[in-house]
Amino acid sequence: MNRVPGGGSWARLKARMTRRMSIGGGEALHHARLMILPTPFGLFWAVLVVLLLLLGINYENSLAHGLAFWLFSLALISIFRSWRNLAGVRVKLAADGEAYAGGELRLVVRLSGRLRAHAIDVRLGDSKQRLEIHAGEGSAPLGLSVAVRGQFTLPTLTLESRWPLGWCVCGLGLPLICRCSFIRNLSCPLHHKAVAERLSK
Repeated sequence: MNRVPGGGSWARLKARMTRRMSIGGGEALHHARLMILPTPFGLFWAVLVVLLLLLGINYENSLAHGLAFWLFSLALISIFRSWRNLAGVRVKLAADGEAYAGGELRLVVRLSGRLRAHAIDVRLGDSKQRLEIHAGEGSAPLGLSVAVRGQFTLPTLTLESRWPLGWCVCGLGLPLICRCSFIRNLSCPLHHKAVAERLSK
């Protein structure tokens, strides 16, 4: 059998990243796991700051210098607040009832660990919800389509936040340390009962 060149290296790299990003139920999100990327509006903002700075240097205009540094400071504050909005959040995922092959597996994601957090987008597969943490806790339902019986690994749970100004997106993808198995329901041979394993500690 021919081996695909580089396939082993890519698989090892993917496994290493999965181990690095994976967390257990209830574990706080560490700052090293959070990724911050600019949004299209954030890129436009960065170009505007550079143009203002060049304009101020070229024409020796102190007002353009001041405006450029003020806009740059707003961008830095926005990045820090967006990172602070997710840092320390604890994630738990739990099954909500039963599911059958061909139906939908209902899950509940719970976020805690911070007194308040704003506009956190949670996505699992095609299901997406926006969460707010108030008084230390926030939760939302998620749905996942179940096609066939047997065991399968849940898709990556993604958390993102564009708060407060939408100039950058701070987030991460969490490979879940859990599996779901579907076993035959003896009372109804045509369906399969969903059993969630290690969805939360």
